[in-house]
Amino acid sequence: MDMPLFAGIGKDELQAVLHCLQAYTKKFSKRKYLSFEQQEVKSVGVVLSGCVHMVKEDVWGNSTILAVMGPHELFGETFCCGS
Repeated sequence: MDMPLFAGIGKDELQAVLHCLQAYTKKFSKRKYLSFEQQEVKSVGVVLSGCVHMVKEDVWGNSTILAVMGPHELFGETFCCGS
């Protein structure tokens, strides 16, 4: 995996790290919500392909894209690791 988070870790070591972290692969269809504002985020994701949009919706249903994460980028780390 070519991303800064895993820089310097060999392929064999990477497999051990991913196993230790209980990593898994999950596919999502377009326009699927991965989590909602009220939900507790318990894991960090890595985009392997495609993209993830962080969206804020107001009370009137208007959507604003706050961030776009593409391949090899993390998402959810702020909410998972924050208090």
